[in-house]
This record gives sequence, C-alpha cells and structure tokens, in this order.
Amino acid sequence: MQKVVTVTLNPCFDVTLAVDSLRPEAVARVAEERVQAAGKGVNVGKVLRSFKTPVLMAGFGGSDNLSRYLSLLGADAGELCFLPLPGSIRENLTVIAGRDTYKINRPGFRADRGAFGRLEKAVLEQVLPGDIVAVCGSLPMGIEPLWVADFLKALGESGCKTALDCDYMTKELLSLCRPWLMKPNLPELERLVGRRLSEDEAVRAAGRELCALGVGVVLASLGEKGILAITEAEDILVPAPHVEVESTVGAGDAALAGFLEAFLSGDSLRDCAEWAAACGSDTVTRPGTGLAAKSSAQRLLDQIRDNWRRVQD
Repeated sequence: MQKVVTVTLNPCFDVTLAVDSLRPEAVARVAEERVQAAGKGVNVGKVLRSFKTPVLMAGFGGSDNLSRYLSLLGADAGELCFLPLPGSIRENLTVIAGRDTYKINRPGFRADRGAFGRLEKAVLEQVLPGDIVAVCGSLPMGIEPLWVADFLKALGESGCKTALDCDYMTKELLSLCRPWLMKPNLPELERLVGRRLSEDEAVRAAGRELCALGVGVVLASLGEKGILAITEAEDILVPAPHVEVESTVGAGDAALAGFLEAFLSGDSLRDCAEWAAACGSDTVTRPGTGLAAKSSAQRLLDQIRDNWRRVQD
C-alpha cells in the first residue's frame, strides 16, 4: 500500500500562551498554556495518521530536547525517523491576548551537508515507487535550498511523487526538481512569480506559470477564499465554507494532508481539492494548534458539495 513520508527539516515546539492583555512594561500573567510537537511536515503527518493513512514522519531533531519532542508526539505517531543533531529543537511562541495574536519564532539547531546527506539516504531507503514524499516547512541554519531541490529530483527519479510546502524555492529550483505538487499560500505564490496577485485569474495565471516549469499541481491556499487547484489542463476553485475562525495555525498543513489522502484514495482533482478545503476549514475552528478531525471535516465537505450543487443548478 502506498504511504506518505513527511520530511520536517526544522521541527518546533508550538507553545501557545493565553493572557488577558499584553502591554509595554506590564506583567502579563498566563491563564492557559499548551505545548505541542509540531512543524509543518509533522502537522501533515498527524492529520494523515488520524485519518488512518500510512505515514512515516522523518526529519532532524536537536538532541538536547528530541526525547521530549518524540514523547509529545506520543505512541500513536506511528513510524518515525528523526536524526539527532547537536542543539535544541526551536520553540514557536503564540501569545493570544484577547482578540490579538502575537507570534515569536525562536532559532533552533544548525545542520550541515553531511547531516542532510544522512537524512536523504535514510528517506530514500524507506520509500517505494508510488509513495508520496512531502517536504514541508522552513530550513534550519546551514541547509541550502539547492540540496532540497536535488533531493526532490532524486526522489522523483526513484518513482516517488514529491510534494513541497515551503517558502524558500525559486523558479529555477522548481524547474530542476519538478515536484508533483506544490502548496503555496498567496504571499508565497506572489514571491515566486514576483508580482501582486489581486484577482483569482491572476492567481490562476501564476499557477500555470509554475506548471510550465514542471510542477504537476499547484494547490494555492487562499485563506477565507478557499483552495485553488491548478494543473496545465484545468483549474478548480473550491470556496471555503463559512466557519467561526479560532486560529489559522496548521490550516494549510491540514489542507495538504487532506489532498494527499484523497489522492491516495483515487479521487479526482476536484474531490481532492474539496477535501483539502474541508480539512483546512475544520482546522481554523480549533483554538491554538488544533488540527482537523475527520468527522467534523466530513460535515464541512458535505456543506462544500451542497454549495457547489446549488451553484450548478
């Protein structure tokens, strides 16, 4: 059976602190604190595991606190392959003060070419043709984007499908590694093509530009507008259902997980995009770093499809 391998090069602890208020020089007392093992690829893997999709989570981890990180992932995290490096896994702090949210990302460990080669070898030994390898998130200090592009190219040549969710690729590197899928948000897509994308048609044109470089599917997450899936042959906009937003953290990761799960089930591009939109929308209804649950995402999927049928009628 095909599996998904998520690669998180720069994992983190997501620390959410709730305070009454945050003012200069005033003491802010924490009313609630949550700590979770996270990182974009790990978030994708968590959702897939909860959906019973076979998944291997791989990446680096700072040896100073890697055991705590793996403990927070829990026994139900499934197969793990995290290579220890000197240093600590970073903390991403989210401070919620009333209606305001503040995000502070701390630096983490440093990696080098030798470490990246070891991780690359470990992943290549684990995958089979037809598996999906999703490389997600930021790079730790010392890792070059070109190494990631070469890794993706090698995975593609081995028969794997590669997915990419990051903000460090260039058009030149995309033409080298030619990922099967890329999931940018709107600012990331604008940075890639070098221009503002204020209309849906401009987003479609930008997606087709990336497809011309060899990207198979551009899955653009557009926030409250929804999901736009673009290939050379077609594009499908799935408007997001109306929900009460608690937190947007992890929504894009859940959307990617939903798309991958639906694809492995043999669904059409539209079905994959609809399930991605449902999973992303379900995530934003959860406080802090909560991720999608299949039952509630299914209810949102029904709403998305009902809305689509009404538009068609």
